[in-house]
Amino acid sequence: MPWGVMREAQRQGLSRLAALERMDADETGLMSAIYAEELHWGCAGIALAIAGSGLAASGIAASGTPEQVARWVPECYGTGDEIKLGAYAVTEPGAGSDVKSLRPEPSSTATTGCSTAPRRSSPTAVSPM
Repeated sequence: MPWGVMREAQRQGLSRLAALERMDADETGLMSAIYAEELHWGCAGIALAIAGSGLAASGIAASGTPEQVARWVPECYGTGDEIKLGAYAVTEPGAGSDVKSLRPEPSSTATTGCSTAPRRSSPTAVSPM
């Protein structure tokens, strides 16, 4: 990880939750595109290092309760001088990390056109490292 670059991106306000909030508040939607284009123009790898926590934060924001979002989205970025990175991982029997191969089992309410994951007898917990 290019920690020096990450510290500078943090100092410039490019890799914090506040940057995402500014882009989200942009009614034109242009700020997100300009942000991505400018970061990737120099080096896609560095751009992904700077913006990569957004993938984990997006999943939490889209699926979490308000309490979970408030607790865990900031953990994807860190606060003050602290740099934290969010991570996103998927693995399933028969699919591995190929998310396009995931096939949920049909739900009992097939008329809705929705499908759900099967209920398992033991819960799965994910904890931060």
